[in-house]
Amino acid sequence: MIFFLVCRGYEFTVSDLQDDSEAPRIAILPYGKALHQSAVPRATYVFTDLDRLDVSELIAAARLFQRLKENGCRVLNDPARVRTRFSLLRSLYRHELNPLNVYSLEDGEVPERFPVFIRIAEEHTAGPLTDLIGDQQELDRAIDAVLAAGYPRRALIITEYAAAPARPGIFRKLSVFRVADRYLPHVCVHDSNWIVKRGKPGIAPMDLYDEELEILQTNPFAGAMKAVFENAEIDYGRVDFGLVDDRPCVYEINTNPTLSGPYPHSVPQRVESMKIGWQALLSALTAIDDEPGDPTSQVDVSGESVTALSQALKIHPSLSDGFLRLSKEHARRGDFRAAIQCAEEGTVQAPDDAKLVTLLGQLMVEQGRLPDAINLAKRAAELDPKDPEISVQSVKVLLAAKDGNEALAAAQRAMSARPKDGRLTARFARLMAANDHLEEAIEYAHRAVELGPDDPEFSSLTAGLLLEAGRGEEALKAVQRAISLQPKKAEYHLLLGQIQSVRGNVRAALAAAKRSIALSSKEDKPAATQRVRAFRVRLTKQQVRNVVQHLRRMLHIGGRVS
Repeated sequence: MIFFLVCRGYEFTVSDLQDDSEAPRIAILPYGKALHQSAVPRATYVFTDLDRLDVSELIAAARLFQRLKENGCRVLNDPARVRTRFSLLRSLYRHELNPLNVYSLEDGEVPERFPVFIRIAEEHTAGPLTDLIGDQQELDRAIDAVLAAGYPRRALIITEYAAAPARPGIFRKLSVFRVADRYLPHVCVHDSNWIVKRGKPGIAPMDLYDEELEILQTNPFAGAMKAVFENAEIDYGRVDFGLVDDRPCVYEINTNPTLSGPYPHSVPQRVESMKIGWQALLSALTAIDDEPGDPTSQVDVSGESVTALSQALKIHPSLSDGFLRLSKEHARRGDFRAAIQCAEEGTVQAPDDAKLVTLLGQLMVEQGRLPDAINLAKRAAELDPKDPEISVQSVKVLLAAKDGNEALAAAQRAMSARPKDGRLTARFARLMAANDHLEEAIEYAHRAVELGPDDPEFSSLTAGLLLEAGRGEEALKAVQRAISLQPKKAEYHLLLGQIQSVRGNVRAALAAAKRSIALSSKEDKPAATQRVRAFRVRLTKQQVRNVVQHLRRMLHIGGRVS
């Protein structure tokens, strides 16, 4: 088994591997989960997205890497050693492995040659923030412009321009993968712009496809790129480069490149190139999956996240996000005293961090310190009144602390700050209902419907709350509206059945319940059937109640029973 550690939102990069029956066993493990595990399977681990991790995550990832390595797992990309873009390009230039240099905007470095451009250092998709800049005066103006646009100085670098067309008007990006000790050629990307990203279809002439096929067959750049990867201390990734004066010019190494399998193409040479590249990649990955040992055994990694976060805070004591993570980790382990102490230290370092203040309030509720919890919840909502998550969590704390009036007031303030946010209003409706504030919940649900009349979830929420309040006729109209907006939602039909049963319409109730089974997915049908069977029992009891109520009414008005 090979585990790819990735940042959330970037799991798609290896999806083609998971869909290929010839690929080794692949699993995706987000860092948010990996760094908080007490044990992980004994397997191969590939650490990716290292340029997207913050300091605390990077330290935690590096400690996890070492623990896995010490326990005999094959691990690729040591987070403590991997060079990211600026460090890599500067090191390659100094070791005469690359012709272009880069400069730190934060350090005020002056380029040795022009043209240059400005870009975000750790960004793979955005590309340059400026056009090519020809001299220092133009660069000074460009720096002022990007800073005024809100790009932080410390995130930016100045890069020398180094590109040359492969043919007149056609630029080409070449790539080589590294998988452990194998260096694998990859298909080229062709574009009319020197900023070659995804390419321009149909621009490449046939002789460039012939060259590409020869590159895939002979792998001529393996030796040069081996030196680049070794300098970067990267064991897995894809290096992108061009040819300038027939010499490779490296632009970046991506530790989480998208792995795309072969796809239909009109040029036979490209089809063959894709097959060669893909098979080489599958072979290399299969080789690192061939690990001895019991695949069911686990590696103990407990305590690594707490140790790593504590270490990160020693390095950066003002790192409020580190206090937040460490406090949550202590709480997850049941050590609320340590969690509160950590959160309190964090609020001293960052008194205006609404997330930290909110977390501290939640911890106070857990420990029964309700007056402190109430004060912290109020403070968090004041610090960031427009953040919906802060608002919701603050109201949760106030409700848990049994301060209903302040919770209602806080919810009103939050909705006033985001008057068009139907989803926020609906969340407050659910919160109020769960805490015995049913009338307010119904009011909020109606408001959510007004804000989002085409959202069936808002109408369904309103119907359920009205049903709970015993307002069957209003509930019926609300659920019918939800069904009209989304007719094939099984849950809405089951809710309709419940409402009809309360109204005494048994036949309509059973019909709606059966409809919910018919609309359920194959996986959900057994559970849906069980719900409807239980529903039948409730309906039978309802019928009995209806008869009894009918008899009572007759007796009350003097009617006679024969």
